[in-house]
Amino acid sequence: NYKPIFQAQTLNNIGFVYLSINKFKEAGEIFAEGLKINNLKESQPIFYASLLDNYAYSRFKINNKEGLNNFETALKVRDDINDVYGKINSRIHLTEYYLSKKDTVKALKFNKEANLLAKESNYNKEVLITLDFFTRLIPEKGLQYAKAYIKLNDSLQNQERATRNKLA
Repeated sequence: NYKPIFQAQTLNNIGFVYLSINKFKEAGEIFAEGLKINNLKESQPIFYASLLDNYAYSRFKINNKEGLNNFETALKVRDDINDVYGKINSRIHLTEYYLSKKDTVKALKFNKEANLLAKESNYNKEVLITLDFFTRLIPEKGLQYAKAYIKLNDSLQNQERATRNKLA
């Protein structure tokens, strides 16, 4: 029966759209709805962890005192099943969480891990996010990280333009 899979995926996608337009309350409600799907953690741990992490992120964006337990649970599930993209995103969210708490030691730990995983897996958008966090976490090396960010961003834009031109 694929219905719960599609339902979880659909709710996660809808919630993500709300996240992307900063409608955190609506996003949280959608993710919470997805988390109610029976046996989701056992049958679809990738979707469960994604919904849980996104739910935690929406709660955190509403009130930065919330989300930590759910972030940690989602990270554990993602680490256990080796969901590489999920592992990166969980660490990015935890970086932002700890940065908001001014706990730069923990934020730096998670950001370094996310950066390494993103580089190894060629998730360039996530590499850019971690470079941006490095500029805030290690201000004395901010220029170095900013230059790396600009170089990678320019490279990605050139690649995108070349692909667009080839298609045209």
